[in-house]
Amino acid sequence: MKKDIEAARQELVRAFEARRSALLREMQADFGPVVQDLRLFGSVLDPKRFRRGSDVDVAVIVADDMPRQVRKLHDEIFGRNYLLCVAFQGEPFALDPITMGETEWPVWKRGTA
Repeated sequence: MKKDIEAARQELVRAFEARRSALLREMQADFGPVVQDLRLFGSVLDPKRFRRGSDVDVAVIVADDMPRQVRKLHDEIFGRNYLLCVAFQGEPFALDPITMGETEWPVWKRGTA
């Protein structure tokens, strides 16, 4: 059981890394330069915390100096179900995006936000 969960966790990390550049390009095409980077964080990076049914958190790093564009991005992601997906076990798997500026990333990365 634990081996299956760890294998799934590793597969999700690999799937994200394989699609990361394409996902970033797609988001930048949709929202412009306000989207600066995509980074995994949370339980998917921690074998001790990842469980069956865990979501996969993705930090959408945004430009701190573009508040209107950040608001538009945030509204699209959370208000209209803009999906970021990777393939997992042959099916689409929706990621859980969270917008944040580069200055917020260190706190979220530690998992203390």
